[in-house]
Amino acid sequence: MSNIKERIFGAVTVMSEEDAQKVWDLILSTFALDNIEQIVPDLDEQTIMNAYKSGDPDYQPSVSQEDLLKELNLITRKKFLTKCRELFSALLFIFFSSVSLSAAEP
Repeated sequence: MSNIKERIFGAVTVMSEEDAQKVWDLILSTFALDNIEQIVPDLDEQTIMNAYKSGDPDYQPSVSQEDLLKELNLITRKKFLTKCRELFSALLFIFFSSVSLSAAEP
């Protein structure tokens, strides 16, 4: 498996169910996946999923979502939005500073 696929797999593994659903919806809306076969899990796979859902520690993520994001050099949505606001504020400051300076010139 390629590095990027491993990173995606790792990120999805520690996501909340709600976030994973958003990623799946994004994949479905972005790529033509009409021809993907739906496979019913076999007994072993179902046993593992049940162990995970029941909280069996052997089947729980060993890394938190926050730690994984740090390890992959990714940022959370909240931090991303904060950075966007900071950048937008800086751009507005630069724009209005240049407008003020040009208005003051004869």
